[in-house]
Amino acid sequence: SPSHGRGHKFEPCTTHQHATASLETTLLLTVTRARHVLRLTANSALKQKQSGIMDSWTNFGHQRFEPSSDHV
Repeated sequence: SPSHGRGHKFEPCTTHQHATASLETTLLLTVTRARHVLRLTANSALKQKQSGIMDSWTNFGHQRFEPSSDHV
């Protein structure tokens, strides 16, 4: 078909554009992935911090109430 032939005529140009576009996409994906990883790392660090606080509170509770439970 003529459109097929026309497509072949401009192939080098489109491949160059495609390469540039794919490079930009790759960069964008890399940045997005990096942000996502950073966010996940921050979230997990925050969760660890919170769970650490919760653990210390639980330990504090156990330390406070263990003698009374022993008495009972």
